[in-house]
Amino acid sequence: MATTGSRVRRDLIHKRHVIIAPDRRKRPHDDKTKKGCPFCPELIETECLPANLTWTDWPNGPWNTKVVPNKFASMHIEGSRDLVRDGIYRDMNGLGAAEVIIPTAKHKGWYDVTSTEFYQGLWASKQRIISLKDWKEKTATGDEGVLEYIVIFINSGINGRESIGHAHLQLTGLPFVPLLVKPMHENCGEYFDKEGDCPFCVQRKQEFSDTQPRLVSQNDEFFAVVDYAGEYPYQTSIYPKEHRPSFSSCGDKVMKLLADIMVETLYRLAQGVGKPDFNIMLVDS
Repeated sequence: MATTGSRVRRDLIHKRHVIIAPDRRKRPHDDKTKKGCPFCPELIETECLPANLTWTDWPNGPWNTKVVPNKFASMHIEGSRDLVRDGIYRDMNGLGAAEVIIPTAKHKGWYDVTSTEFYQGLWASKQRIISLKDWKEKTATGDEGVLEYIVIFINSGINGRESIGHAHLQLTGLPFVPLLVKPMHENCGEYFDKEGDCPFCVQRKQEFSDTQPRLVSQNDEFFAVVDYAGEYPYQTSIYPKEHRPSFSSCGDKVMKLLADIMVETLYRLAQGVGKPDFNIMLVDS
């Protein structure tokens, strides 16, 4: 069975996919990087792969935001699925996307990022999601979409599994829906089929109130609330105040307000419990 590069294997017993990604162990960490930060302007051109997207205020000006392929990726855009069968087992090429979105050229952590910088990161994430959704692969039955699931996530701090202290988002696109997420998708579909309503909207109506003691912050488009049945301490969800089918369909005005409430939520978290390590996941439908 092939062992070079990333591979995706199917766990028959647990009905899940497992990514075998040997390159991940080579990724740098702040305490092991002698050259400096690879996401700062001084090193990004030599330490990172060529950018997929760059935001500047004027042509040929200094960059504000960059999106680069993950140099130590779990998934790769090269090649095809390359399915290999070994008895009951299935093994295929790690075909997918792994990118790093750097919202600011300034070296700072997430608790110091401004709303404008956060918006730049969200805007760049949206552009990449739209582009990757159009990625097709030629098959015997015609062109097929490669990715079934795209997630944007942020790791902050050692306990949040952050490896580089320069604020950055990560994008992962997979050719399958992960087992961790699949039940949520199925439950939402079942609820809609039975009740004819969006379960997120139903939960939003229950959660949102100016007198809600778990309300963290709100603006014209969004509100943040500590989860009623959170799995982790201070687990917080951000809901749109009206039904929105996907993150990537949001316009600039809405995206800026999303950035505002994310910065406000981090500020309140810092004030309340002292800048804990955290993870953020933004799942696009």
